[in-house]
Order: sequence, then structure tokens, then C-alpha cells
Amino acid sequence: MPDNLQVSYSEDFQKGGIKSEALDFFRKTRPNLLVLHQPPYGFLDVLPGHGHSGSHGIRDYLEEAEVKMVLSGHHHDQWGAAYANGTVYFNPSNFGRTIEVSRVRPGGFFLGLSLDNNKVKLATLSQLQKDTVYDVLDYQIINEELQMLVIDEKRYVRLGGKTPKVQHIEPIRQLQRIKSFFLGYETPETQTLIKELRNIYRNIQKEGMDVAFDLLGSLSFGMAQESSDMDLVVYIRSKDCVLDDEDTCGVPRPLAAVFKALEERGLNVEVCDSLDLDRLKQAIQEKDLQDGQLQRFIFYRLVCRPINLRLIKSVENLLLKKEGFRLEMEKGLKEYLDILVSSVRHVSSFEKYKVRLRERGINIDPDVEEAIRNYLRG
Repeated sequence: MPDNLQVSYSEDFQKGGIKSEALDFFRKTRPNLLVLHQPPYGFLDVLPGHGHSGSHGIRDYLEEAEVKMVLSGHHHDQWGAAYANGTVYFNPSNFGRTIEVSRVRPGGFFLGLSLDNNKVKLATLSQLQKDTVYDVLDYQIINEELQMLVIDEKRYVRLGGKTPKVQHIEPIRQLQRIKSFFLGYETPETQTLIKELRNIYRNIQKEGMDVAFDLLGSLSFGMAQESSDMDLVVYIRSKDCVLDDEDTCGVPRPLAAVFKALEERGLNVEVCDSLDLDRLKQAIQEKDLQDGQLQRFIFYRLVCRPINLRLIKSVENLLLKKEGFRLEMEKGLKEYLDILVSSVRHVSSFEKYKVRLRERGINIDPDVEEAIRNYLRG
């Protein structure tokens, strides 16, 4: 840090208590938002092998004042959030790449904050990488508890977070491996169509409605062309179903808004299914093996590609916490997978995707070819 930007302070223990210039300064200025380099003692300040290393003077001020939020850094590996006594603490890790003794730590991490009446409504930890911003996780204070929603598991793990290891049945493992290969060569047409869908859900959110999509077919594999159809699963919330005089929902408001937006953009789309996220949460909490929407949700999450993952993840993460139940549901979908794999349309889709790659001069690895054959043999 340049010398002219540093605000140094002294702090030491004396008879009768602590002598801290930081504490003296804060007692005079009485801030309710602290932006610090050195964290307060006990919050996001652990030094490996030594324990807590934060400022005692700043901690003393926090215990006697009403502070809404503390933003600090210093310890790159102590990134994250904490919440205690009405104060929320954040450390977004490092924005620039850092070279350490044992490794090079990637940078680009930053925190986006949304406030409401001086309180944190939403905090999103993101990473800037090659001019693109990727949301990694959300923090929210709900019922006086800090809740975290992981959005991008791969970047979260790279940053040092831990996620539960998810096991899938063999056909799903094969499909996900094959799909990962195709997504590595995503077409420009796929990116354009996905951008359109993102604009649609964001505009609908501005109207106070929640919408998310799962993509089927060529869009899901990143192999869409200008002439490709868009096959969608639409996710909505129960609150957006407005009942009419006959006590029926008809077409829920967000779904009607999706249809209108698709029509205005002239997109060739088929909405294959629509699921209620609130109903899915209830079915998971009740461990309802017979709920048809939940069965379809699990199937789509295994084979599809999401748009507005944040909304879908709130349900999916709830399911991942009930691992035994999830596996039981997944095994029950084996019959659906057998029908999918043996269908003529599914088989021809892979031939179509391979042709599109070859037309672009991209060779398909022999092991991927073999994986596709094994998968289709089922």
C-alpha cells in the first residue's frame, strides 16, 4: 500500500486496559460503517499457526457502538462473512493476483453490496476473469442468521471453500462428461441466445417476478445454430400465481411475461415444462418421493443448463443437504434415462453436434467418441 494512503495507528496493552489510537479515533467520530485493512479481533482474522491476530481496540469499539457493517482485508485466506450482534463482517479476499511461498493465488475477487435502510440486503462475492464477472456466492441476513448460497461451485472450491461431494448414477456421470466436452466449443449462436434469455429474466425481475430457465437440446450442449429451436423449462414461484374468479391460476404472470418477451424478440421457442420452486422446496422438506414436479426437477438438473442459476440453486442446495433422499430419487429416474438414451432424437442429436464441430475444423477426441458410444449403448 502506498505510504500516502496508509493510516497507521499504535495499539498496546497497558495497566488498566488497552491503549489504542484506532479506538480513540472511533470514539470521537462514531462511525457505523468501518472500512479497514486490519480486521477486528475475532472476526476473519485467524493467522495459521498463531490464532486470532486482529485489532483489540477496534473490537472494543464494536462492543460499545452500533456498527452495521465492517469491511476488512489483510488475510487473503480469511475471505468470507460473519455476523454477530447485529454487525455483519466481510472480507472479499484479494482483487489482484498474489505470489506466495507455496503457490500463486488467483485474484479478481470483489464484493458487491445491496443495502436497504443501512442494512445489508444482499452481498455477492464475485470474480473478474478475462473481462467477465462470475458470481461465486451470495450472503444474506435472514431471521437474524447469516445464510450463504453457493452459485459457482468450481470457483468457490478454487477459492478454498468446501462443497459436499455429489455422487450420480453411471449414465448421468457419462452424460455430464460428454456435455462438458461440447460446452468447451460453444457456438457464438449459443452465446447470443443465452444473452437474450438473461435479458428476459432480468427484465421480468424488474417487474417484481422471479423466473429462471433450464435449457434442453442443442442450447444445453452449447451447439445451437441460428436455425436451432430453443427448448425451455421455466421455473416460477407460487406467489406469482394470481387466482381468478373461478379459483384457477391460468397462465401465471411470470410465465405470461416470458411468452410475451419471447414473442417480442421473435425467438423460436418451445416451453416444455413449468415448475413451481416453492412447491419443490416443500416436496424436498417432506421427502415426497411421489411428487411429479420434484422428479422432473431432479431430471432437468442432471441433464440441463441453467439460466438464472441463483434462483434454481436455492432449491437445488436444499436437495443436496438430503443426500440419501436425493440418491433414492435419482435411482428412480433410471427408467426415464433409459427412454431418453434409446430415443432416435437423442441419438441423432449427438451425430448433429459432432458434425457441427467437424464443420468448424474441431476434432473430437477418440475417448470422447468412445464415451458417447458407451453412453448411447446404455
